[in-house]
Amino acid sequence: MSSSSSSDSDNDDIDLAINQIVMNNVRAAELIKELYDNNLLQDEVGETSKIPRGPRKDRGREEEHNKLVADYFAEHPVYNDVDFDRRFRMSRRLFLRIVNDLDREVDFFKQQWDARGVKGFSPLQKCASAIRQLAYGSASDAFDEYLRMSETTSMDCLEHFCKGIIFLYMRQYLRKPTATDVQAIYALHEQTHGLPGMLGSIDCMHWYWKNCPMAWRGQFHRGDHTGPSVILEAVASQDQWIWHAFFGVPGATNDIIVVNQSPIFNDLFENKALDSSFVVNNTHYNHGYYLADGIYPEWTTFVKAFRYPVEEPRVHFKTRQESARKDIERTFATLKDKWHVVKYPARVWTQRKLSLIMHTCIILHNMIREDEGFSHYPFDPTEVLPGEIETTISEEDRARNVNLVKNSERHANLRHDLSIHGSGKADVAADVAACMAVEIMKRLPVKSLIQFRSVCKAWKSLIDSSPFISDHNNVSQDHHLMIRYRPPCWQLGSEEEVKYVSFVDDDSFPQNKFAPPVPPILPSLYGSGIIDTSCGLVCLEGSLPPEGSSKTRMVVLWNPSIRKSIAIVVPDEVQSRSHRLINFGVCPETKDPKLVKISSKNDDDGNQVMVFTLSSREWRCLSSSNHLPRKSLAFGNIGQTVIGRFLYQFVFEGEFCLILSFDLTNEEFREVPVPDSLQQSFLTMSKLRESLVLIDYQERDSTTGIDVFDVWMMMEDGAFTKLFTIKDASVERILGFNKTGEPLVEIRSPDDVNSVLLAVYEPCLDHIKDLEICRPGLCFSMCSYNESLLLLDHEDGCIVSCGAVKG
Repeated sequence: MSSSSSSDSDNDDIDLAINQIVMNNVRAAELIKELYDNNLLQDEVGETSKIPRGPRKDRGREEEHNKLVADYFAEHPVYNDVDFDRRFRMSRRLFLRIVNDLDREVDFFKQQWDARGVKGFSPLQKCASAIRQLAYGSASDAFDEYLRMSETTSMDCLEHFCKGIIFLYMRQYLRKPTATDVQAIYALHEQTHGLPGMLGSIDCMHWYWKNCPMAWRGQFHRGDHTGPSVILEAVASQDQWIWHAFFGVPGATNDIIVVNQSPIFNDLFENKALDSSFVVNNTHYNHGYYLADGIYPEWTTFVKAFRYPVEEPRVHFKTRQESARKDIERTFATLKDKWHVVKYPARVWTQRKLSLIMHTCIILHNMIREDEGFSHYPFDPTEVLPGEIETTISEEDRARNVNLVKNSERHANLRHDLSIHGSGKADVAADVAACMAVEIMKRLPVKSLIQFRSVCKAWKSLIDSSPFISDHNNVSQDHHLMIRYRPPCWQLGSEEEVKYVSFVDDDSFPQNKFAPPVPPILPSLYGSGIIDTSCGLVCLEGSLPPEGSSKTRMVVLWNPSIRKSIAIVVPDEVQSRSHRLINFGVCPETKDPKLVKISSKNDDDGNQVMVFTLSSREWRCLSSSNHLPRKSLAFGNIGQTVIGRFLYQFVFEGEFCLILSFDLTNEEFREVPVPDSLQQSFLTMSKLRESLVLIDYQERDSTTGIDVFDVWMMMEDGAFTKLFTIKDASVERILGFNKTGEPLVEIRSPDDVNSVLLAVYEPCLDHIKDLEICRPGLCFSMCSYNESLLLLDHEDGCIVSCGAVKG
């Protein structure tokens, strides 16, 4: 009993001692935490540490985590899906999948607490830092201000992120093709390229290495490159899925040395390859092939283009092979565009980190292709992949397999069979591709087409052809407003100070503007002015300075989109003719520009109508059956408007104002009825969304005492409907309308009575807004035009003489 009681007392003493030690340690830990929180141990740590450290920075990790969640991952984030895709290079769902997998499988990405009980960085912050470094190729400390992460921590995040991606996804997203994958690849390439048995395209890419050690630069720097580099050999299919990546060969080597070191054909050499046989031109082949350029050897696993083909099947095969081989080039471009870290010279110091980054970018590239729906190759985790099969092969068998792969005769037979196989489909495929290219080009803007003319002779011939120009003009193109104005310092008879400014008529109006170079002959014309526009051409008229007793009247057709112009000499007036009027329009069917000259006489002799077509470059008189409806009609220089196939202009019969239309297709005149209330008004005409508009100017309103402008529009049935009325004392006149239907007006300047300003009237608000452009001005005129290729097939700056008049 005594012995047992003594042992119990000893145990109690031991328990008390242990509890005391634990309590002391807890109090010590709390004291240390308090000292750290109050920054009382910084000096002591600095004195005892062998490597001095800077003061601890309270970066506010948790606050930045909350900000990151609010910006991108909340129920209603600040930045939408488009912003997320652009900055993270992938969709939000794919990024969250990666974050969750890393958080579950990799300890580094689990959120932890330090000794002070402060939360560490969240998995979102760590993955965001790594993705941003890969996406933008920036330094590790570039995101300290946003993610509150130091340079060393960012570098650790990047390294562990790369290791985690490779560990979790490499077996699936950088695998060798399985039997199911091979059949899917064969079907894809047979459908898109017409090449059975094609596994993909192979090529090499150099990744420049900025921080390559000096001792290694000799083997990593090739003479024709700007610096040291490391080579990536890759195979990609038409959908840009990368099936093979071999990285790490020094950049001083070439593609042949790389392929000899590459493990791409080890499965064939060691009898581990799956069955990938196919039949072409009634010939059986045991394995697929890769498209390659001319530097690769003539092996049965490579198919190259014929160097100098003569026969038609070989010419077509060369075209198809070179086109299909660009799949790998497009894949490299997409990889660099997504991940700028491989686009710019690498700043890491070791090959191991280079390899981690490159393989991570390739795996992420394939994951993104699958997530976006461009590629879909089902994966079974339990399936045994190629290369995982354990086999034993003798050296003799391996050498025999190597010789079979490197058989140049079988390579030639395969290439011949492929050229014969595709010869029947080549013409159809080429025709379809050519038609698709033409249809796409018809919808391109003029500026792009002008650049494409320098690509090749075939494209230049196509774009310059009249049918293409006509078809391109039928497609809706960008709409422009051109303003012509004169500064206050302008002198009568001087055209050098006349300014032209073109505005893109879209939502950005009037910010997107430019000053088109005017035709060289225009500054030398006396009293020039704009007649009208049609199909992208601006028509101006003027006179050359008189020589002796006569002056030459000229018309200039100007295409501001392509910066080309043609001057046309107008025939001299017959002495018995006292008045002449020139109108302009482009026939919508033939796209042939036409000038219509109408000469009248004060007596009852009638009118003479002459027509000039640019295609014939001749003036001719119209027959009497096509002339004006009545001899009593008189003309005034009020202007014209072209809408579709009709050219509209004002004529007068006594005190009544009428509208006359001229059909640009069959060259016939017809009278357009005008409302009775407008027949004795002072009218001008314009165009609003391909509809004729009449502007009724009333000098003084009886109630307000100010000028009034009534705007009328012709409907589809030919009747006119009043749209709105402008009652504003500052408005001088209406110049035209923009695409939204708002009139551009000329208003008096409040600061200078001799100057006017350009403004826009908003009918819904009954408000005038000063555009604050083209100021100060003395007189404005405006026209609108669409981008066009007309005059592209004509010599720029040429002058067409009048010659003899036919008819």
